[in-house]
Amino acid sequence: MPQVLIPSDNRDFVFQLAAAYRRRSWDVVVGASNFDLQSARYDLVHLQWPEELSGWKPPSESRLKDIVLRLDGWAQQARVIITVHNLLPHRQWNDPAYHTLFEAVYQRVSVLAHFTETSRQIVATEFPVANTRSNVVTGGFNLDYLLPAQHDPEAARQQLGLSSDDFVVLVFGGLREWAEVTLVRDAFATTNVARKRLLMCGRYDEFGPVWRQRWRRWTWARWLRKNRAITIPEYIPDAEVHRVLDASDVLLLPRLRALNSGLPALAASFGKPLAAPRYGAFPELLNGTANPLYETGNARDLARAIEEASRLERPTIYNQNRDLAESWDWDAIVASGLQAVGLG
Repeated sequence: MPQVLIPSDNRDFVFQLAAAYRRRSWDVVVGASNFDLQSARYDLVHLQWPEELSGWKPPSESRLKDIVLRLDGWAQQARVIITVHNLLPHRQWNDPAYHTLFEAVYQRVSVLAHFTETSRQIVATEFPVANTRSNVVTGGFNLDYLLPAQHDPEAARQQLGLSSDDFVVLVFGGLREWAEVTLVRDAFATTNVARKRLLMCGRYDEFGPVWRQRWRRWTWARWLRKNRAITIPEYIPDAEVHRVLDASDVLLLPRLRALNSGLPALAASFGKPLAAPRYGAFPELLNGTANPLYETGNARDLARAIEEASRLERPTIYNQNRDLAESWDWDAIVASGLQAVGLG
């Protein structure tokens, strides 16, 4: 039985990827620590986030040398592929050590796997070394495993204290920088939709001076209370995710520099409209659908996108997004990658 190592501690994406490998009769091992251990032999090493190899922080010179040494070791005994999730890490993205790390990784993998052609082009521009490797576009992924056996939007709204005629704007996941907070705040404030309610599932979480961050969190919390937002700052287990999606009318993607995101997969799987920035892979992913796009970072344009979503015919956008979810396939991601590395 062929063996693959996925050296990551991520649970959502990696667990679904591992399940797809198992369906192809591969033996799968996961865990970031196995990258350094190198205590077993594998046919394939499938990397995910380079920054995870340095503890989700810019690598020191010594750690970068260790990562390069391990990569060279893996490349001598196995095929090495990486799924490209980000152009650069979400936090401290402009640290030159991160750029050096990504370049070192791309120099040593056999294949870069992208969800979109846009991703391939953007990464090749930022990291010309990527053009010297094989690149494959695998298509996106869905999150259908989060779907309940039966949807009950009315019950979901009642549990959250929402009315059936509220227009519910959902933010799902953390806000990584203050500019994302102000984007959501200002867009929601200027959205002209009757009975709008904000459902905030996640926290504002950013590095920075302690007192500045305390002030910003307090300011944000006060604004949420003043605007009667429903807030769920704690982690939502997979089995409960459907409750907030069933209760919502539109999902926001308030990112400023993201290449990819799991939110298109979440919206598509639940058939919910997604307001996404006209940036990165999102225009390509949502092409041919009525999901509204907005100018990146522009609160007024995001407000316009929310208003546009409120006027969409629900059955139409549901069917369009479900078609997307069904076209984005975990097994196709694995099959494309294996074929690219010559193990398919």
